[in-house]
Amino acid sequence: MIKVIFSDIYRFFITKKVLLSVLLILVMCIMSIEHQLVYLPYDKDVDVIYYFNLILDIGGFQNMTLLLSSSVCSASFCDDWNNKNIHNLIIRSGKIKYSVSRFIVSGFTSFTCSFSGLLLFCFIISIFVPSFNEFSYETTLEAPYGAIITSVSPWMYVCIKSANISLSYAFWALFGLTLSSYYSNKLFAMVSPFFGYYLISELTESLPDFFNFRFIAYSYDILEKGISVTLIYTVCFWSILSVLLLKLFISNMQKRMENEVD
Repeated sequence: MIKVIFSDIYRFFITKKVLLSVLLILVMCIMSIEHQLVYLPYDKDVDVIYYFNLILDIGGFQNMTLLLSSSVCSASFCDDWNNKNIHNLIIRSGKIKYSVSRFIVSGFTSFTCSFSGLLLFCFIISIFVPSFNEFSYETTLEAPYGAIITSVSPWMYVCIKSANISLSYAFWALFGLTLSSYYSNKLFAMVSPFFGYYLISELTESLPDFFNFRFIAYSYDILEKGISVTLIYTVCFWSILSVLLLKLFISNMQKRMENEVD
């Protein structure tokens, strides 16, 4: 299984899609706040944390980043199926191993694209402004993760929040991948993460905070239990939902392969 997963990772990362996705996410970060970046060298009241939180609050940025990070891999099964490449892959690895590997690597790839793009943006901004300064807005120090800025490191704060949102994007990429196992249309697979995110997030708006998809993705203080508990809950939340999708994906893949490949 490990060999199959690493082989899949290699297949994804030698293509230009991953690098292009990271660069486009970086461009989206810059375009989202381009009107403020003009004053970047002159504004002494801002820092990396300020700009980082600013882009995460922009709805257009959220939507485009979701599409860019998920579309890299949500249509990967469609490519294999429509190009008939799936025959060779199944012969080499088997149906179950192929399904599990494709699922894990798709989630990992989406996470990597989003996480890398956000960190690259923060690194570039850090050339011009400090990572955190005394003039920073008090809201950046709010729970659950704000205390990390002063007690540990501003960059740890950036990494944790980037990981949180990237985990959610990985889940929506897997959501699209799972749907593509029912209907293998590439365009459908690429846009389904966005529509799934929009519809399900709207449905969970009326639920308690700890079931609110947007609140969990964007690091709200959903539990009021501190940093560790919130972080563990966030990871478990997306992991459990992803495992449920994996079961659906494997079940449907087995049925399709038995009917159409054998």
